Amino acid sequence: MMPNSSFYAQWKMLLCFSLFVPALQAQTVDFIRSGNLVEAKAKAKETGKMLFVDIYTDWCGPCKMMDREFFSDPEIAGRMNAFFVNLKANAEGNGSITARQFETPGYPTMVFLTSDGSMIRKVSGAPSNKTGFLVLLNSILNSTNVGEIFLSYEKAWYSDLRSAEIAEAYLGLRSRYQMQNEALLEEYLQELPADSLDNPGVKKVFTRYAATLDGKTWEYLILRKNDPRCAVAIKRIIDTQFKNAVAEKSEKHLARVLDAVANTAPDPEYVVHRQATLKMQFYLDTDRPERFHAVAAGYIPDQLLPLLKTEEDSVRLQQHTRILESIAWQYAEFVKKKAHLTQAMDWLNQCPEKAVSTDFLAYREAIARKAAQ
Repeated sequence: MMPNSSFYAQWKMLLCFSLFVPALQAQTVDFIRSGNLVEAKAKAKETGKMLFVDIYTDWCGPCKMMDREFFSDPEIAGRMNAFFVNLKANAEGNGSITARQFETPGYPTMVFLTSDGSMIRKVSGAPSNKTGFLVLLNSILNSTNVGEIFLSYEKAWYSDLRSAEIAEAYLGLRSRYQMQNEALLEEYLQELPADSLDNPGVKKVFTRYAATLDGKTWEYLILRKNDPRCAVAIKRIIDTQFKNAVAEKSEKHLARVLDAVANTAPDPEYVVHRQATLKMQFYLDTDRPERFHAVAAGYIPDQLLPLLKTEEDSVRLQQHTRILESIAWQYAEFVKKKAHLTQAMDWLNQCPEKAVSTDFLAYREAIARKAAQ
């Protein structure tokens, strides 16, 4: 049973956009810190979001508590970033004009405005705990159509109506707003009876909204890695986590991605190629061509060239050829050290004729010209 038919229709419209939302998980509230109310109002009007203004001072204890306990909480941050443009205004600094405009009686003062700048509520003082702040946020959300829809599904999620359909609807909206879902997925998985784990609706929830490389939901997918839908979800998660590793420039995060490849790959040969190509891409994307070359030096002569020379299957030969073409292009585009380019030329010259393509020849020529400069 869905909360009601009107909400269900609107949820379907919202959900269609959530399937393409990247798995970027908000950890803290994204504040505009200029103190400029005009700037914040313009952004609220542009995005259609409500506006939240946190008026504070540097010496205010409750203000610091809110920063520490509320605005850094993932659940609060997810809601505030989803539904509000958030402005911090230092009443004794860059937000003094904003503070005077709202006739601030004390600190902190929280102001909630509609997207067109109309007052919804002004609150002086800090709630005593996270629950109190969430109650305040939810009361504001209830004044908007999208917020009312979200809270309706949240209420259903925490009731006895937690079917696969409700799970898909609620987690879909959270995904749409880039809120963290993993803890809720873990909770949902633990409550499911064993004989329902492979129901199509249940499987759809986990394959669509799982996002991390650990926990029970990841184990759920690994146990079903031969299922096409689970295999697609695994690849999505690995690809997303690889992008996160690059963004963080974190070799530790990369190591977790490589372990995930090893635990989910269809065969050992795939593991070798996938891990090597991911490592090379990581070092190029993080501007470390020396490390890229070090990986290539252990992969091309020892793994890739022997396969190209002995492979009889035309499909696999084409796959391996494309890997070599990609590496040749990477050397042509990104590597500058002549010794590395010369060594790459030596490897490429060993490529068997059956694996040579027009693109391969073009990249090899480009490397030769670069090495000769």
